[in-house]
Amino acid sequence: GESLRGPKDHKEEKRPQVLDALAAYDRLVLLGEPGSGKSTVVQYLSYSLAQAFLPNKNGTEKALGPAAEALENRIPLRIIVRDLAGLYSADREIGPAVLSNHIEQTFILNSMTELWPVLEKRLEQGRCLVLLDGLDEVAGADRIAFVRDVIESFIDRYPKNRYLATCRILSYEDAIRRLRLPASEQPEHDSNEIPNKTLAPFNDEQIDAFVTVWYNELERTRQIDPGKSDEYAAKLQQALQRPDMKELAPNPLLLTVMTLVHAHKGELPDARVLLYKECLEILLYRWEVTKLGGKESNPTLLNALEAKGRKRIDLLDLLCTLAFRAKDQGETGQETEALQDIREIDLRRALAVLGKNDWNWADEVLETLRLRASVLIERTRGVFTFPHRTFQEYLAGVFITSQTDMWATLEPLLDNLGYWRESILLAMGILVYEYNQSDRVIPLVNDLAPRRPPQSEPDWQRIWLAGECLEVVKPERLEERESRKDALTHVRQRLVSLLQAGALTPVERASAGTVLSNLGDPRFCRDFYELPDEPLLGFVEIPAGEFVMGDDKDEDARPAHSLYLPTFYIGRYPVTVGQYTCFVKDRPHTPKDPDCLKAPSNHPVVNITWHEALLYCRWLQEKLLSDVQTPEPLKTMMVEKKAQIFLPSEAEWEKAARGNDERTYPWGNEIDPGFANYTDANIDTTSAVGCSPKGKSPYGCLDMAGNVWEWTRSLWGKKWGASDYRYPYQPGKKSENLKAGNEMLRVLRGGSFGHIDSGVRCSSRGGSGPDDWSGDFGFRVVLSPVEPSVL
Repeated sequence: GESLRGPKDHKEEKRPQVLDALAAYDRLVLLGEPGSGKSTVVQYLSYSLAQAFLPNKNGTEKALGPAAEALENRIPLRIIVRDLAGLYSADREIGPAVLSNHIEQTFILNSMTELWPVLEKRLEQGRCLVLLDGLDEVAGADRIAFVRDVIESFIDRYPKNRYLATCRILSYEDAIRRLRLPASEQPEHDSNEIPNKTLAPFNDEQIDAFVTVWYNELERTRQIDPGKSDEYAAKLQQALQRPDMKELAPNPLLLTVMTLVHAHKGELPDARVLLYKECLEILLYRWEVTKLGGKESNPTLLNALEAKGRKRIDLLDLLCTLAFRAKDQGETGQETEALQDIREIDLRRALAVLGKNDWNWADEVLETLRLRASVLIERTRGVFTFPHRTFQEYLAGVFITSQTDMWATLEPLLDNLGYWRESILLAMGILVYEYNQSDRVIPLVNDLAPRRPPQSEPDWQRIWLAGECLEVVKPERLEERESRKDALTHVRQRLVSLLQAGALTPVERASAGTVLSNLGDPRFCRDFYELPDEPLLGFVEIPAGEFVMGDDKDEDARPAHSLYLPTFYIGRYPVTVGQYTCFVKDRPHTPKDPDCLKAPSNHPVVNITWHEALLYCRWLQEKLLSDVQTPEPLKTMMVEKKAQIFLPSEAEWEKAARGNDERTYPWGNEIDPGFANYTDANIDTTSAVGCSPKGKSPYGCLDMAGNVWEWTRSLWGKKWGASDYRYPYQPGKKSENLKAGNEMLRVLRGGSFGHIDSGVRCSSRGGSGPDDWSGDFGFRVVLSPVEPSVL
């Protein structure tokens, strides 16, 4: 049931599923956030395909759904990519034999030597699904390039097979990690990279279904009282509506953690780090009792610890130390066996120390960890790992906070924030929620975001992390003390500077923009309808004069022609969630789609109908006319020139976007993913307004290409195909009649995060019904002397 990201629209169309993508692509990279279910997809495919080779293969076709035909009779071949990285050496020859020899050796180590010739024959025949799990779990440029080249050569050697690789989203931003198609498969005029799709988070329906199935299974296996599953499921589903839990629940791993904790305690703790703490407690000590039906009063591990006079905290310290060291070694790459893994010899040695040099006791505990606990999993012989990297990152975070000189431990980690970011953030959460020491976060924030101006990419990375650290503390706590407030004010401004400088990659910058929203974006006036904190409240003057509208190369935008427009003012940004929330509360207004208010406050509002956008414009007109704080130039326009705040005409929109030099995009004639939020930027959702400053128009307007489609007051026609209103454009009632019926579609401009480069050109047009809404439909306002006939 895993689905891929895509814009939500009013028709509630089913999102494409992973199995749809597997049916459509012979080679695919599956991207996802930590805990999004990438490895679960790989395991599900392995299990489902393996079932087909058993005598009773009922259900395999149903399990694979649309991919059943494409994957029929294929052997699943799962490869842990970090194992492949362990084969790296500087003088090693790269080729397909590296991977095939690795697979053969794996068979030999697992006493399955006779199966390799069979599998090799299947590879030659193209009857395998090769699953490459964890491209992101390789550290060091040399190893990353080695793994990439080996995989690409293997695909070229065995081209008839299907391939699926998994990777974290941010890790795949690194160009050196991206997999390319074999030369024989590369298209002439498109990307030479293997296609990628991104796992979407669970939606509300999937979360509820997960919880229901979970408790049904607990009831079926008699782990809860008969007839109680619906009651328990409803209680958890209600708890997941808490704002802090609702943010975590769409992540499958975190949802599993929360469900585990809820099943045990009957309630959820207050923060993410507390969830991990509770979950580790369950996996180490209580899950064993649950699995045994409560037959043992004391778990084996607790008995063993008590026998040596040890406590739970002693075992936790051991796990934290091992987790940190394994991660530290994984970063340096000096010990290839320890890339995020823990060797059995290291684990055994640490347990012996815990057991006061009793090696027999150490072996007993090791066996318990191997067979009856779920915190450490024996991934292969002699190699242990955590059930998910996030658990390792949490334990590493605990280790950091437990050090006498925490800052000395943190300092060297700051040189590789991409690798240590999650552990550092979890460490800050531990300080805040376990130790109630929010003030200990502030020195790190001040170190990450010093008062001197940022001068390099690492400086911007640190500022982004500083914002995330404050985000952990929460803005309401930051307002309690002057030292915290000072850090908050400073970091807010630094994050604004980050956006205005266009620093970091588009994905990282979008993330920093969301952090800024959560901390309180100072670009907007909290006490004045969340309008931009600028002399003209974000209205940008577009001077009177002619410009060239349209494009002879575009069927819907030809011919290019000159058009005169009088002076008008247009919003620098699309209307934000924060601004629209002010309207909803003040009017009051019930949105057609309540989801329109769910995004961060500095993101453009979406899921808005044309009629709702128009209502906002009229509300804002009333407010600005009556408010003494309204800047005089705007009041003069409204009173003396009878200007109205409305949706722009598409002519006004296009002039504001392209100026008068016929440029293709707001910034010029060459496309660049750093300049706009469209498909090549890989953001895959809305981003904070102003996140692409290099894409500003000649007049300084932002987000006019990508991010969201923007409603205009112009008419498209009655059909979805070609527009009935052909160019040359005719301003006034004929093209802009606000009273036209709902059968008449309205023009949308600008493209969105879900569109390719051709969709974000200044001349690109689209149309939709005025009662339609979509996850990428937004709007911006204009102050313009609209003809009375239009009204």
